[in-house]
Amino acid sequence: MQYTRFNCTESRISKRIFSMSYYNQLINAIDSLIRDKGKYDRDGYSLSFYDLSTEEQNELISLKIEDDERDTSDIFKDDNITSSLIKMLNNNTLNNASDFANSVREASYSYYRKSLEDLIEDRCGWVTKEFNLCGNY
Repeated sequence: MQYTRFNCTESRISKRIFSMSYYNQLINAIDSLIRDKGKYDRDGYSLSFYDLSTEEQNELISLKIEDDERDTSDIFKDDNITSSLIKMLNNNTLNNASDFANSVREASYSYYRKSLEDLIEDRCGWVTKEFNLCGNY
């Protein structure tokens, strides 16, 4: 898979084609969200994880899981997930399966929210710096 990335250098834009890791996809997704949804003031860009739609949060969490090499073992240490799983295994109904899926989703949000908020905050600084160097997009 190839992606196009533009870099601003001395008021000209150079184009590079390269394969992108999940981490780079995550960074690019966050940077795009900052440019599209972030608030810009004299201190620079700001954006919160909570400012994003559910779909956008899901995309970032999905990319973060891929970047973590799909290691979700820490998420499954949540007792609510274990309880929902046991309930579903004992009585496999659509309602119990839905409860299990919701428990996994909630634990995923809870587990990844803080690290994604930190990454968004860090990227706001970089996007601000790039904006100040290159001007408006």
